[in-house]
Amino acid sequence: MPGPRVTSERMRAPTAERVRSIALAWVLLATFAGCASHATDRGATHVAPDGDAAALATLDAVVDLVEREFVDPERLDDAWRAAVQRARDAFARGPVTPDEAADRVNEALATLGLSHTVFLTPDDPAFADLAEVYGVAARPGLAAQFPDGRASRDDVGLLGQVVDGGFLVRFVLDGSPAERAGLHAGDLVTHADGATVGPVSSFAGRAGTPVLLDVLRGPSRERTVFEVVPEHVVPSEACLRALRASERVEVRDGVRVGYVHVWSYAGLSNQQAVVDALEHGALADAEALVLDLRDGWGGADPAYLRAFGGRPPRLEFTGRDGAVTSIGDDADDAPAHSGDVLAGRPLVVLVDGRSRSGKEVLASGVRSQQLGTLVGERTAGAVAGGRGFVVPGGLLVLAVLEARVDGERLEGVGVPPDVEVARPLDGTGVDPQRERALALAAAAVHARRDD
Repeated sequence: MPGPRVTSERMRAPTAERVRSIALAWVLLATFAGCASHATDRGATHVAPDGDAAALATLDAVVDLVEREFVDPERLDDAWRAAVQRARDAFARGPVTPDEAADRVNEALATLGLSHTVFLTPDDPAFADLAEVYGVAARPGLAAQFPDGRASRDDVGLLGQVVDGGFLVRFVLDGSPAERAGLHAGDLVTHADGATVGPVSSFAGRAGTPVLLDVLRGPSRERTVFEVVPEHVVPSEACLRALRASERVEVRDGVRVGYVHVWSYAGLSNQQAVVDALEHGALADAEALVLDLRDGWGGADPAYLRAFGGRPPRLEFTGRDGAVTSIGDDADDAPAHSGDVLAGRPLVVLVDGRSRSGKEVLASGVRSQQLGTLVGERTAGAVAGGRGFVVPGGLLVLAVLEARVDGERLEGVGVPPDVEVARPLDGTGVDPQRERALALAAAAVHARRDD
């Protein structure tokens, strides 16, 4: 049977002005804030009577986009072609579930070896976040997920991953329904209202309605039941509320240490909230700052380093055609890029293996310019420039630019911490990385007092 056609516009080659806007929008998993779907016609797709035409339509659209837009055509090698063929053969043989189809497509994309290259279905927790960031929620292809044209979801505020036996919690958003219910990092959520838990499906359509979560907690995995009440949220607004809810001053060794967790750096409002807290808000009387960049999403403008006494790095972007565009450190300030608001107060930055994209650029600047101390684990090494595309069955994020930061390639490398501290998800609720960061911040204040 003939395969469906996906219509849209082609991506134009980035101009210097456009690349500048990309850098300033270094959002989430990508540095492009825009999105386009793609026009293509592969001709007839031959499917067995019991084959899966929908999965093949997704694969065809993804392959066309990769072959036309992916930043490094040399990576489209035998491994890529073999993985695509395996997926095509599987889809032609018979029906597959959406999750199985996504796994096959992502198996092929993984052979390309760059970040910002992934296919997401509506059942992926990141789907709504990326649909909002790329501005695609109002596109016809996503009308079923976002009828009002705005990316949103019913959610309880858990960050984690699906593992054997359930959903393993990495973090709980500050002020979220999950935090209010008493869940914490390391909990293994096994069931929601008696059914196998799904990070999206278990809460969809349940805003305002209590949901009972079966949780295995602690080294002994003792079973506990928690009642949570999902909220209908816009992802960016939920992250900003969680940032503000995380702001606090804690006393360590007689020192007032400020703490804030930036769950997402997509959008100026997040940095402005940090600046406001330091200048005249909850953190104004702090003697040092712990800036938590772990997990969540990137999106930081490199110019945010000015607020911490640094300079924006020099960024170099290389496109598919090999052309290089450089952006210097002399960009004009935006309101949230105010001057040094730390005013000499010591800075400790928390990072981990899920600190990505723009957060890694900030971490690299803090380390190279000696603005503070990095604590935790090496960052993700996910600093390619991506773009979002609506395709049948979901959303494709695709690397379309490679980036260097002050001449250094961070993609696939990441930023190492100055002080390495592991964070086992053992269900005890203890956060050794955060505790070490607070102690180091207090020690830095004492060291300055002694000078």
